[in-house]
Amino acid sequence: MRGGVQYDEQDNSVALDIRVVAREHTEIQWVGLQPKESELRELPLYAKSGPQRLLLEETVSALTERLQKEGYFRAAVSFEIVGRHFPPSHVTIQVEPGHKYDLSEIRFEGNHAASSEVLEKALTSRKAGLLSRGTLTATTIQNDTDNLQSLFQQRGYLDVTVKHRFEASDGNLTLVYEIQEGPSGNRIPDFTIITESRPGLARCR
Repeated sequence: MRGGVQYDEQDNSVALDIRVVAREHTEIQWVGLQPKESELRELPLYAKSGPQRLLLEETVSALTERLQKEGYFRAAVSFEIVGRHFPPSHVTIQVEPGHKYDLSEIRFEGNHAASSEVLEKALTSRKAGLLSRGTLTATTIQNDTDNLQSLFQQRGYLDVTVKHRFEASDGNLTLVYEIQEGPSGNRIPDFTIITESRPGLARCR
């Protein structure tokens, strides 16, 4: 709404000039799998207020994680903004759930300083069970990567790198962690502080 005020001294009156300007609304187009109406209300883009790009990024993360929890472990969600104005006139959200899988196996490659049994205890991702397709999201993979790197670094492999890949077959998914330990012997050496009789004097060995 726009307008102004005009004062007339002769008539001692005020004239209001009011103009209503239509604001541009953002049209949201869903491509691929479209969430149900009840699910839309829970997404950040519809449930929260704030910068639209930030809300779109949060919506993409929330949708991806929800699909992954349902077994669509390789789901891909993205958005595209059309128009340079703010708010944009058109936003396309692409949802590609992919196939539904059971996380049948988690495997490690390149690990020599720690056994696979030890490494598996550091994971937050979980293999499929009797009533579960498994637990695997972008968050659990990031947590796994951080935990594995920390485990090897504590063993002296400070340059360790951890990557992952998927192997899919007949509705089953294998998560493979590729570990490059790097050179060993980088552990910070132990040292002992020896205090001599003179106060304030100490040396390290």
